[in-house]
Amino acid sequence: MRNKIYISMIVCIVVIVSLMLLSCGLFNTTTTYSGTGGSIISGINSFTIDISDKGAVYRILEVTLTNLNYANASDLMIRVEKVGDKRVTLVDQRGGTNAYAGTYVFVDDSNESGLSRLVTYSGVVVPETYQSEGDFNSFVDVETFGTWQLTILDWTAGTDGTLGSWSIKIEASGL
Repeated sequence: MRNKIYISMIVCIVVIVSLMLLSCGLFNTTTTYSGTGGSIISGINSFTIDISDKGAVYRILEVTLTNLNYANASDLMIRVEKVGDKRVTLVDQRGGTNAYAGTYVFVDDSNESGLSRLVTYSGVVVPETYQSEGDFNSFVDVETFGTWQLTILDWTAGTDGTLGSWSIKIEASGL
């Protein structure tokens, strides 16, 4: 009888410790999901990624815009969203008359306080890692499954550009 009680206690402890580790993110999986780009024209430009993995977002690590080319950075607002749920602005009409020309990585504004908002040099927004303007923590506990969308709003007619591709790196539980 005592052995059964000890075994039951050990099982309970293992379950409790497992749940604690899960809530701390130790059983999370990090996955990068990629989507295609396309033309950026005046108005709303949307690029989507359909994620079939089921899990809850623990945190968004980064959003990468590959081969973003656009002549006037301040014409654009760029945001990422889980369609039908949360939305976060990466950058909103910053960079002045400088051009986007390269790959840009946006990380959570609360995790990388040493990073700048946008750096320009010789007429170009320098391709590097920047803080997002919005807080990626908005996505905590959002279901990964479904459509994620990058929206580039071009506020000014007359200037077109391109986006080669984009990706979102998600750390999630339950995958």
